[in-house]
Amino acid sequence: MPVIKGPVKGPNLTEEERKGLIEKLESELAGRPSAPEKFVWEVPLIFEIPLERLDGTSDRMDVLVVWDALEGIRSEERSALILSAYHEKAEKIVQAFGVTRVEAMDQHLIPYNVRNTRAVDPAELNRALISEGGFMIGNHAVLYLPTRKMAEAALAHLYEKVPSGGWGIAESVNYN
Repeated sequence: MPVIKGPVKGPNLTEEERKGLIEKLESELAGRPSAPEKFVWEVPLIFEIPLERLDGTSDRMDVLVVWDALEGIRSEERSALILSAYHEKAEKIVQAFGVTRVEAMDQHLIPYNVRNTRAVDPAELNRALISEGGFMIGNHAVLYLPTRKMAEAALAHLYEKVPSGGWGIAESVNYN
């Protein structure tokens, strides 16, 4: 079976660049998000994906970070940045994966979109979607998620918050 390799990403980060990226990740993890006027892909979008054991418990997770600041950074450095930002919680991470927005779309990593199909107050919809981890694109909040289970949990919460919303899950399909 042939091995097909993509291009190797850029050079190593300087210590100053590394420190700045880790600080931004730490701020997001601590609930101190960057300025809201920033474009969504300029701040890290962090997904913690629980990994269930056979008995239904979950003490381990994968972490997916979608962030355009990772452009040009080698994959192993991206993972190291994420693990550094988690400090002692890093031992619970099975896989730390950082990608840019384009890479996330190309690799089909956040295929689930929870959306509303009814006429409801836009401000109420935006608040509800953002409370579930959504983000603003223009004047509208959107909620993209990496797993169906996460999308279904968000859907249930959104029906509680906005029962009049016609909530649904759209899954993008990659035909490549």
